[in-house]
Amino acid sequence: MDKFDENISIAIGFAEVFAKQRGDISDSIFQLLEDTFTDEEISELCAFVAFTSACHDFGEMMKLEPERKY
Repeated sequence: MDKFDENISIAIGFAEVFAKQRGDISDSIFQLLEDTFTDEEISELCAFVAFTSACHDFGEMMKLEPERKY
């Protein structure tokens, strides 16, 4: 992928903010999302980021390790 995609960049930025803020996200971040995405897209993005974060938290809590295939 050689082209810069602003929407992907904003989505990744949101995921990074979510990870660092642990859900305490300012209104200005959501305003940026609203300027870029539809309400449905914002909902999907939030659900995906929250679900992925929860999966990582669960794996860490259970001390799960990737299956090694040699």
